[in-house]
Amino acid sequence: ATLTAGGQVTITGLTGSDTPASSSLSIAGTGQFGTQAVWSGATGVLTLTIANSVSSDSDTTLSVTLNNPMSTSAGVRPTISASGVTPIPNTAMSANVLVASTDTTNTWTTKSVSESSKTAGGFNTLTFTLRPSSVMSND
Repeated sequence: ATLTAGGQVTITGLTGSDTPASSSLSIAGTGQFGTQAVWSGATGVLTLTIANSVSSDSDTTLSVTLNNPMSTSAGVRPTISASGVTPIPNTAMSANVLVASTDTTNTWTTKSVSESSKTAGGFNTLTFTLRPSSVMSND
């Protein structure tokens, strides 16, 4: 199963950040999603466009920097989905996920998120580690 170039990975539920909306939020990582993402600050949605194949044999890691809320927050648990030729349905992310399944439905076998800071109003680098159950590619 593949996702063609232009397919998207959407991470939702990142609410509470004071980072303004941006159609060119910088991302760092291994290049499968290019160097920029779309950030909808009001709704807490990060949209990544697939630029290169995403392997199902290894983790893909990317980072974005968002501002933490100005006041105390218990945090949020984001969800992740993919669209394209072979979509992956919306599913909750967790810091420690290792899924072994005989189910052939496309899913995320790794879908973790971590943060660099809990300081109110401070910059916070969110790191996402992803592994789809099927190869995501641009062909």
